[in-house]
Amino acid sequence: MDEVTKDKINSLAWMFYKMQGYEVGKGYDFQEASHPQERSCWNQAIVAHAFYTGEDYLQEQR
Repeated sequence: MDEVTKDKINSLAWMFYKMQGYEVGKGYDFQEASHPQERSCWNQAIVAHAFYTGEDYLQEQR
């Protein structure tokens, strides 16, 4: 995955995390997170991104 795509997915994950009442600093890398809630936000962001772009990055993580 290129850095532009990763930044977009991280931005989505950041928004999903914030919607749940949590906050992390801008630039936080959800892809590297170990906390289950943060990992969940990363995976949700990948699904949302894939829905609009047709690119499935979840396959790369399996």
